[in-house]
Amino acid sequence: MNIALLKKQIEDTFGIPYEEFCELDPEIITGLIETKIDKKLKPDYRQIVDGIPIDKAHIITRKEIDREIDKSAYNGFQRVMRKIFKRR
Repeated sequence: MNIALLKKQIEDTFGIPYEEFCELDPEIITGLIETKIDKKLKPDYRQIVDGIPIDKAHIITRKEIDREIDKSAYNGFQRVMRKIFKRR
């Protein structure tokens, strides 16, 4: 990302120079962000691997994989059997 653009966005958003923003305590920065968005920030405790959050919505279990394999294998078998028996 362009550093000059980032500095300008911080200055425009918070109304203070970038150098002053960098010297602020993390608690003060958090307060500035919370007042800007009118919400309280909450931490994300999910584990993240390669930018993908690891939670129940993003995990595929072995049971689900086996179910999909069985479904595709069974459907393939049914398609073959339909082709064979429709030829009559």
